[in-house]
Amino acid sequence: VTLFTDSTGVGGVVSGGAATDITANVLTVTAGQADIGASGNPLRFNATTLVTTTGVNGLQFLSEVDTVTWNTSTATAANSITLEAGTFNVGTGQAITASVLNVNAGATLGGTGTVNATVTGAGNVAPGTSPGILTINGAFNPTGTTTIELNSPYVTAGTDFDQLVVNGTINLNGSTLTVQGGAVAPAAGTIIPIL
Repeated sequence: VTLFTDSTGVGGVVSGGAATDITANVLTVTAGQADIGASGNPLRFNATTLVTTTGVNGLQFLSEVDTVTWNTSTATAANSITLEAGTFNVGTGQAITASVLNVNAGATLGGTGTVNATVTGAGNVAPGTSPGILTINGAFNPTGTTTIELNSPYVTAGTDFDQLVVNGTINLNGSTLTVQGGAVAPAAGTIIPIL
């Protein structure tokens, strides 16, 4: 399913207020110079793969029913994307670009791609897809939970354990770091670079 407005248009793609507005395998949403969803009324969908694009003035407010692979989404450098609910796994080799990516309580940001934005919010950040590496090119200022999964033999990031690579400042004040281990504990003294 592809939804779009004219690239110079001011009309956005809005939610009808239903529990799920759109169900599709691949959902592509382009909103020209306007918003996708609205604060408190996000675009609600159930999709396998998502691509979103907004122009100069466009903000994005997104809500996934379950889990979606998020590929190549762009809000211009001056605008933000807000994840309101569901799990958004950034696809391998894919990039999400915005000024700020807000992960609200009830939403999870994960996957193995790249986020070119400041990441903030009270939601969960869980790099990888059991396990994997998520890269943030920007500041990381969560107020929610960051979950890192470890699996033996604890040798290789992205294969044995999750890793969050942050190319910017990190402020974990007010957030919780949760490390989930495998059945076999690492040897005493093992250093595992998770962040």
